[in-house]
Amino acid sequence: MGTMTDLKTFSIPLYKFRGGIDGAIADPTGFCGSAFIVHGGILVTCRHCFEDYPLKADEWYGALYEASDGERTALRLEKISYEPSGVDLATAFCGINGSPLALVSDLPGIGHDVASFGYPGTYGAIPDGHISGKLRFQQEARWLEGYITRGFVYERPSDGKKVRSWEVDMPAPQGLSGAPLLLLNAPGVTPTIVGVVYGTHTAKSDPGSADALPSGYPFALAHYFDSLHNLRGEALGSESLGEYMTRHGRMTAVHQ
Repeated sequence: MGTMTDLKTFSIPLYKFRGGIDGAIADPTGFCGSAFIVHGGILVTCRHCFEDYPLKADEWYGALYEASDGERTALRLEKISYEPSGVDLATAFCGINGSPLALVSDLPGIGHDVASFGYPGTYGAIPDGHISGKLRFQQEARWLEGYITRGFVYERPSDGKKVRSWEVDMPAPQGLSGAPLLLLNAPGVTPTIVGVVYGTHTAKSDPGSADALPSGYPFALAHYFDSLHNLRGEALGSESLGEYMTRHGRMTAVHQ
């Protein structure tokens, strides 16, 4: 799948920034979640990673990109768009090329091994004695593994909206939203996206059953692969993400 350094070149953290104009240093003011880059500098994440962290007048959304040499750069996101169908996905343009990611072209099976790489646990604090009052963020990249337990329609408790989803036996700590769900055994060495992590839910079962799940057992939730195929936004022009990735030869079949 690649080294940690390789992974950081296509799975990146989202922040709100202030400054960075006319050569000034951009200061992160808030962590928003995780995201990933596909071919041509297109960034994909969850819509709520923007909506849950509204901007103040002098702030802008960006990504903190870490190159293979460890150098970090604040990238201003352009053409931020929300999926018009209402699915909790968003796209933007970040200008970083060279992403190795492919999009899955067919349906993975139940029990398929998957993984995610994102930035849960990232937080900001003002260091003791730091007179500037600026936040310093403890940015932690984490690799998480699990397997697909089912594909199903999840009903969100907040509004009853039905979401086509993967249920994954894997932790999904806060901050992982927007990270790619990747097939662990994709053909060759191509990192292949099968979904986008967006949250977690607690399984319910009959407590009197001999095979009942442990009380409060959490599963990760990820957007289903067809939601990615159908994803649209200004950065993609007139195409869906599936059409765009097909045109650029970035589709990979699970079953060959």
